[in-house]
Amino acid sequence: MRQLDAREYKLLLNPAKFGTLLTEARANAFWDGQIAPIIDRCWSGSLCISNTFDKLLERILRFWDTRDCALTAAEFIFRSRVDASDGIADPGRQEIALKLRMADFFVVANAHLPGSDGATIKFEEDIAPLEVKPQDPASSVMFPTKPSIRSRYSLTTKLERRWDESNRTEARLGKLFPTLEGMLSRSLVGDEALVGGPVIHELAAKGAQVRIGRNILAEFTLTCWYFEPAVGPPSVAEVSFKYDTIAGEMPGKAARRALDLFNALQTGLGDYVNTDHSSKTAMALPKGCASLA
Repeated sequence: MRQLDAREYKLLLNPAKFGTLLTEARANAFWDGQIAPIIDRCWSGSLCISNTFDKLLERILRFWDTRDCALTAAEFIFRSRVDASDGIADPGRQEIALKLRMADFFVVANAHLPGSDGATIKFEEDIAPLEVKPQDPASSVMFPTKPSIRSRYSLTTKLERRWDESNRTEARLGKLFPTLEGMLSRSLVGDEALVGGPVIHELAAKGAQVRIGRNILAEFTLTCWYFEPAVGPPSVAEVSFKYDTIAGEMPGKAARRALDLFNALQTGLGDYVNTDHSSKTAMALPKGCASLA
């Protein structure tokens, strides 16, 4: 059984609050005006290591599935991502990632998801607010009076590969991830093409850090997604912080600090918190797959 590598706390935000394209200046204005005061109230600011977003990553993302959404139905997420920081997305530098994500720790921890040569594998906990998703998609997400969390566990296998049109087939997917087919409800079919969701232009500000334990640093990320054609404010905005475990373990005091901070963000960010959606990935899946996520 795998050890947990990292934990990440994720909070969807109201994208209308972020204007047009995200910049370091806009990211740091959000940090100074919204995040830093919450940290000060929690710990008098004493745990801040860096209170500046000093890196802005630019990437192009797309999520893929079979025509009948077999991956989503089996709780897999498949994504391609390419760096576009120089303004050019080079298909020769694509990172593709297959992720098994569900709420059962032991199912995911015991899953076997190797990739072809050069694969990296991580086992992480994804933490989001506890919420109730209404049956009516047009209705707002419901949060409990007292903020809390829900966890899902993800096993992610990443590869650096070309991901041009000729590679986007079920057969190729099965070769890249040889145990995948046995974890689906049907066989992967030869030359059947995979279906892509919307093309996403991602801007992610990184660099701000908080010390939550003696040897544990949590790095914040502010992420904005722009579904092409990118016009106006982002389609999705999210603030998150992530830290590595210590050989799969986490001191109780550090875990409590992280939980207290996340709960404080849920209540302290007010109308910055997004109540329209519960998952950014569900909005990016191919048409027809989101209802299964």
